[in-house]
Amino acid sequence: HLTLRGAPGVSAVEDAVRMYREIARMLAAERVQVLQEKAYGPAATRDAVLDVRRTCLARAGLDPATPCTYVEGHAGRAGMQGVQIFGAVPRAERGACVSRVVGRNGVEGTELVTRRGRTLFLAAIEGREADGTLAADPRRQAERMFLRAEEALVERGMAFAQVARTWIYLQDLLGWYREFNAVRTGFLGARGITGGNGGRPFPASTGIQGHRGAEACLMDLCAIAAATPEAQVRPVLGSARQREAFAYGSSFSRAMRVAQGGWQTLFISGTASLDAAGRTLHAGDRRAQIQETLACVAALLAEQGGTLADVCSATVFGKDEATLRLFAEMAAAGSVPAFPHVPVLADVCRPDLLVEIEALAEIPDQAPVRA
Repeated sequence: HLTLRGAPGVSAVEDAVRMYREIARMLAAERVQVLQEKAYGPAATRDAVLDVRRTCLARAGLDPATPCTYVEGHAGRAGMQGVQIFGAVPRAERGACVSRVVGRNGVEGTELVTRRGRTLFLAAIEGREADGTLAADPRRQAERMFLRAEEALVERGMAFAQVARTWIYLQDLLGWYREFNAVRTGFLGARGITGGNGGRPFPASTGIQGHRGAEACLMDLCAIAAATPEAQVRPVLGSARQREAFAYGSSFSRAMRVAQGGWQTLFISGTASLDAAGRTLHAGDRRAQIQETLACVAALLAEQGGTLADVCSATVFGKDEATLRLFAEMAAAGSVPAFPHVPVLADVCRPDLLVEIEALAEIPDQAPVRA
């Protein structure tokens, strides 16, 4: 897990040079192959930043064609907000390898194969028609986005029921989230993924403001095909602080737990300041919402015997600059645990929510799991 934050007052391209030189050096030195990469920065400088990325990786002898999802939240920030990388050091003697995949419909990704099974990451899936053009309206784009993801999964011998995690970016989040959620719920339900009542569990997910170009919606996902009983994938539906999200109409699990190699990987969904019934807590109070959100993330970790110290990568989405500044001040003062994170300026799914946090944690198996 590798996290680099943008430097304040520096142009996006200049900062990209700094970050990707360091990223390329570290990946090459540790022989890491990238499984998933996200870069948060201005859409207007996306092409220039990705050119810098390709140059730095190629100079280090790394594959510059590995997928990278580039996202901007609120427009107007001049610099990079950060880069997150999730990678692996595959060892052939243990039957492990990483490969880049490209579907017949153009969806790109990476696949990790081990003796325990396969993990597939698909990147930057847009709602394109068969001729490659963006679908005409947002609803059709959402439908096509899910269908193209499913096509790519089937091509790799997987089904949508094996998706453990989705990251979904909506350009007009506040204006369109309810309609998008109806599309998502209908797509999943048609495949027996209903969360409760005996259906297959929903994946963990983040639904947040973001785009890279003209698209209405964009999605990354992680799907897992376990080959052995010990490589379990199961949902964490709720915690001592929050009930399952689908109890109030949102089609995602609070987290997804993946057991492998003596560790539990916990994919924690976008989490905000909500009570057990899904009502917003501390409306208008930035500090209280930050504290409540962290407490909700900590409660999910506690269900698996973990703490915030086990977080390896996180994204902190703030509705405004004041919220992100306060989070940074609280972290500097020790009020927030020092886990690796990227702060991103973006709308959260309700007008009265100011902050949302998604996280990925690694917890050793010997940690006591809450009954």
